[in-house]
Amino acid sequence: MAKHMLGSALLAQTLHDQGVRTVYGVPGIPITSVAEALIAKGVNYIAFRNEQSASYAASVHAYINDQFSIGVLLTTGGPGFVHSLAGIVNARENLWPLLVIVGTCRNSHKSTSCFQDCRHDLFLQNDQFVHFRRLCSEDTHDISGVIAHLIQQTKSSIGHSKIISILEVSSKWLEMTLEYLPAESCLFSAQETAFNGKDMIQNALNDIKKAQRPLIVFGKGACLGRLDELALELVETTGVPFLLMPMAKGLIREDHPLCMSAARTKALADATLLILIGARANWMLPVDRMLTNSQLQILRIDIQSKDAALNKMESDNIRSIIGDCREVIGALIQEMESKFEYPEWIATLQTAKEANVQRVLSLSIDESLPLGYHAVYKTLSKYIIEDTTVVAEGSNTMDIARVMLPTYRPRYRLDAGTFAAMGIGMSYAIAAALTRPNEPILYVAGDSAFGFSLAELETAARYGLSNLTVLVMNNSGVYSGVTKEEFAAKCRETPIPRHKPTALTPNTRYDKLAEMLPEMAQGFLVETLDDLNHALQSKSPILISVINVLIRTANQ
Repeated sequence: MAKHMLGSALLAQTLHDQGVRTVYGVPGIPITSVAEALIAKGVNYIAFRNEQSASYAASVHAYINDQFSIGVLLTTGGPGFVHSLAGIVNARENLWPLLVIVGTCRNSHKSTSCFQDCRHDLFLQNDQFVHFRRLCSEDTHDISGVIAHLIQQTKSSIGHSKIISILEVSSKWLEMTLEYLPAESCLFSAQETAFNGKDMIQNALNDIKKAQRPLIVFGKGACLGRLDELALELVETTGVPFLLMPMAKGLIREDHPLCMSAARTKALADATLLILIGARANWMLPVDRMLTNSQLQILRIDIQSKDAALNKMESDNIRSIIGDCREVIGALIQEMESKFEYPEWIATLQTAKEANVQRVLSLSIDESLPLGYHAVYKTLSKYIIEDTTVVAEGSNTMDIARVMLPTYRPRYRLDAGTFAAMGIGMSYAIAAALTRPNEPILYVAGDSAFGFSLAELETAARYGLSNLTVLVMNNSGVYSGVTKEEFAAKCRETPIPRHKPTALTPNTRYDKLAEMLPEMAQGFLVETLDDLNHALQSKSPILISVINVLIRTANQ
């Protein structure tokens, strides 16, 4: 006998049937009923305070979960969808699969200027990565199958188009009684990407063998492709030195003798062959040099066939092997006959590496007050254990953390990513804390960056994410702030103070945020390293920690 249910319940049931267990969003008309139906089905619906934060959490979900997971965002139409565009575009730029469900009061396929009416499809019109589907009152046939197909398409889209699927559902459709026909549950695997010839493997090995100064660059695409143990095997089989892009940290331990992340500038400047594995030629690599240096060879291993920057280079300088990273790297390792030797190149990089390590060490032993980044991070790094997820956000805060804060597992370092997004911090931390409930989550934020999403501290507390520590590097500004005396002088100006655009209120007490969440959070004000050790050692297993570290401004 056919089963009938409301559209909202049918949507929730189908998501559950297809393996969705977490949905992020902000409730509102008309999608609150969907959120309630999801909860009734046992799906974790995580209600944020703002759609931007919810969208960022949904965007990173697939990256930190199982290989064929999908992020799901549930949002209202109009303004809610507009606020969500930040996370939608972030997912697209990072190639993270995302399903966005948008509720609308429009009840037909024609615009009616109803409540919060919006042509959502126009915002991402002609975007090759986005698929749009609308369900209105006219749509009643095999809806479960339609939704399941959309999920399957999105889950298996890495390396292909349509990595973002947007499903618009009308209020009338959600309230209709519809026939539920269970769609086949899909255990997804990625779409097959043609591995363009094993002869390419031998050519690639010849390039590596002939290169005077080869360098492997692992990007977060290698983490997304679950290269994991094969990355280490490749390095040790070839003997080629390597760098880890920021979100690839943890793929191989950085104390490996061939890791040259501490000599990044020298390595990238002098390499004659760059082997990009799941890494794109974007703002985090020396694109200008790559475009103008006719002597530089590039070997690109990626599931994505296109790279906008590399498309501008002479094709003779680029060799691309398009396919699943695990398959390609496995074939490279299998075809290796003997380890390559680059003693002079490695010695040169080792010298630069040791010089940079000493420079950072000299900065980190400066414990004068107010504290600096390096002294704080030297102490903080001692508390980062094997299964700590590190989320870093902010300009100096993030950049210096990339050098000083260790990460030991792939997909356990999260930061601005390809899109260089700010406002991601609390969102990523919440998504990680939900995904890894028995592991520590450390969110290190600049005070300016924390301001993008500090209201989401209440969200984290509401869902009991006591494995989270929020550490604010408070220098009273964007990049760097001003002293209390300078700030006070500006405050006396009329009719309004003409503060520096990068100045924030000095020594803001972010630790006091914990007081608004009694029995859910604990706050610590840190001015010395002893204070910092006390705060980190006093972390309660049942409370979120908010640690406010006062550090020096540019003028101190």
